[in-house]
Amino acid sequence: MGQSQFSSLSAGSRRRLPTRAAAGAMLLLAMAAGRASGAELIGQTTYRFAEGDRITINVLGQSDFSGDFLVDGAGEVSLPVVGGIAIGGMTIRETEREITKRLSDGYLRNPSVSVRINELRPIYVVGDVRLPGSYPYRYGASVLSAIALAGGMGLPQQLAGTGITEFLAADERVRVLENNRRVLLVKQARLEAQRAGAKRFEAPDFVSGQKDDTQAANLVASERQIFDIQLQVLDKEVDLFRQQKPRMRMQIEAIKGQAQAEQRQLDLIQQRLQEYRALQSKGLGVSATSIEIEREQARNQGNIQRFAAELAQLELGLGEIDVKIQDAYNQFTRRVLNDLQDTRSRLQDIDAVLPTAREIRSVRLREAGAISDRVIDKTRMTVAIVRLHGRDAQTIEATEATPLEPGDVVEVRRILMSQPRLVGSSENRNDPAQEITAAAAAKADLHGR
Repeated sequence: MGQSQFSSLSAGSRRRLPTRAAAGAMLLLAMAAGRASGAELIGQTTYRFAEGDRITINVLGQSDFSGDFLVDGAGEVSLPVVGGIAIGGMTIRETEREITKRLSDGYLRNPSVSVRINELRPIYVVGDVRLPGSYPYRYGASVLSAIALAGGMGLPQQLAGTGITEFLAADERVRVLENNRRVLLVKQARLEAQRAGAKRFEAPDFVSGQKDDTQAANLVASERQIFDIQLQVLDKEVDLFRQQKPRMRMQIEAIKGQAQAEQRQLDLIQQRLQEYRALQSKGLGVSATSIEIEREQARNQGNIQRFAAELAQLELGLGEIDVKIQDAYNQFTRRVLNDLQDTRSRLQDIDAVLPTAREIRSVRLREAGAISDRVIDKTRMTVAIVRLHGRDAQTIEATEATPLEPGDVVEVRRILMSQPRLVGSSENRNDPAQEITAAAAAKADLHGR
């Protein structure tokens, strides 16, 4: 598909692209390791809904009007009884206000409406990829991750039938493994920094030396964002516990003051009771007054015991806060260690497979008719992104590092800059393998013209 044809791709034809997300699930996990979904991290105040988005509407106390809804081709969501509500092009807050307005118009009194993103509209990958189709959008998705979702680069049209399909498949496998290995190495560096209690994640040595590597820089930036977010969440959780301590200490001091006042009052009551009993021994007192003083003494003693119990409970609560703070750190450390163990295990799997994959690539290259490595090095990838703004389509020239937005259509083309160079001599011209190679090269040359 040429670029001019591609830019005119309609919304309807985009919906008909085949879906093969299941086939790219393994690559999705590798390319999006450690990343949260787009529905969780997409800008809540700026993102505008369009066809294909799925949202969750919650109307407080009204289950009939609550649930998951799909934005249809007209940019509407259809609520029971109310009917279609146009939200295309609206933000979350604008959508909440629009739904509140519609429900208030004869359906509910003072409805409380909240809206959140459930699933963003998918991205579409077409062109020279193995599994063209639609795939779920994930926050931080780039052209490179979209290619990985689509199974990697496919066979360029110019090389069809030249006999190097197997080599390209082996070469792409090596590239994917090497890329996944680099992703996991950066993630491992981030996890090791978290385990060590670092306050900032710096680029590891094997990345910092690659100043012009945009993909490596993006990997470090992504892991640094995860590092900062997780550290902020941990600090906030610990701060919430620590903020309870001053309040509890104030309560402890207040109760201690009340207990001291009760003790002073008890001392006076006991002194009064002692003096009154002395009068009784001389026949100058009455038993009813003595009983009342003893009751007052018992009340004071009970209050003192109650204050002591409250103090003990508050002191225990202070200790529990320290335990909760330590538990928060321990849980964070356990999560980091589990992720680190999983990452190291996956790295070991890749390191075990990668040498064999490289060897297979070398064998496939030799079997392909002695085509020079420089042929593949001279292939050039071109990427075009079609992005809809309302009903208008915009075509953008892109690179592997270009970030994607929900609903983007990515067209990938691999262009061969030069035809295969045969390596041989007159001594083996009658070799059947050489004849097959020559025929394949001639066919490729014919296609190139």
